[in-house]
Amino acid sequence: MGDKDKVAKNEYETMLKAKALLEEGKDVRKCDWSNKEIEALNKHLLLTSKPVIYLINMSEKDYCKKKNKWLLKIKQYLDENDPGAVMIPFSGALEQALLD
Repeated sequence: MGDKDKVAKNEYETMLKAKALLEEGKDVRKCDWSNKEIEALNKHLLLTSKPVIYLINMSEKDYCKKKNKWLLKIKQYLDENDPGAVMIPFSGALEQALLD
């Protein structure tokens, strides 16, 4: 088997593995992949393989106090369901007020 055949076979098997994950409703980024599999996946730019940043829009008052009754609950949910995800609180209302 030539090098091109091995690469093609690896890519095919990797894409089958990714397809199975997606059919189960899972994100590709949450699976353990070998370096060769990552190389194959990177060619396809799958959205579920990208890191996710969660933007949490808060009221101007809550943002300035750096407190909100939902922040801890959201953080706990993310820690359980998407470990390592980035959560960024912000206030769209405050940003708009600063622009005006």
